[in-house]
Amino acid sequence: MYNDVGRNGPGIRPTAYSTNTSVNPATYDSIETLAVPHGVGYVWNTMLWEVYWNLIDKHGYNPDLYDETGGGGNVLTVQLVMDGMKFQACDPGFVDGRDAILAADQALTDGDNQCEIWAGFSKRGLGFSAIQGTSASRADGTQAFDTHPDCAPQADVDPDSISRSVREGNTANTNLKISNVASRDADDLTWAITETTSDCATPSDLTWVTLSDTSGTAPGGRHDNVKVRFNSAGIDAPATVTGKLCIATNDSANPVIEVPLTLQVRD
Repeated sequence: MYNDVGRNGPGIRPTAYSTNTSVNPATYDSIETLAVPHGVGYVWNTMLWEVYWNLIDKHGYNPDLYDETGGGGNVLTVQLVMDGMKFQACDPGFVDGRDAILAADQALTDGDNQCEIWAGFSKRGLGFSAIQGTSASRADGTQAFDTHPDCAPQADVDPDSISRSVREGNTANTNLKISNVASRDADDLTWAITETTSDCATPSDLTWVTLSDTSGTAPGGRHDNVKVRFNSAGIDAPATVTGKLCIATNDSANPVIEVPLTLQVRD
């Protein structure tokens, strides 16, 4: 396993196995140029390493690898990989192997770990849209980094517009709820807010709006609250000013959510 540098040397693989892509940058496309069989196996093991640590993060670590009833994401990963080999087709390719492990999880845990498994594979280019091509070729596949739609973050905001009326010189507060309405095992929703007078493509500061937070992360099934404060100071009544909050998210189906704002300033 190790070269002549010794036990703590780099070994015979292109890099150390790591979930840090700056240490180990391997993706599905890497098999096109790496050696057969060990280079290709290095990429597959890199993907399994991602799944391994995702399941440890969820289920913890069991130092007894033979304790199949005591829990532990490390034990579960080994079991799923072994069971997956019973589900996969003959002469499997990478997508066949991925799908077999997902099927093994459905059989063993009723699919409790689907999103963690998808996250591991999609991080390394074997995502939902990846194409295997023929398992006899290393050169006809297509990598993709998207997760399964059921595991993707889904953004929602409430309310979808905000309007307040205040007397000149006064303030008004309200809450904006930014939710990840996907399942609890889905990927985290990341969001960031900018302000604009009219077009989200050209952000501009709204001097009459203050936000308690401008970015955040919401796990599946959870939400973040942002306090929106309207301040009419400096606006001569009667007047109506408008603008928008532009919420950029990692929800591919809803990458930018616009929340119109209206402030009426009364005498």
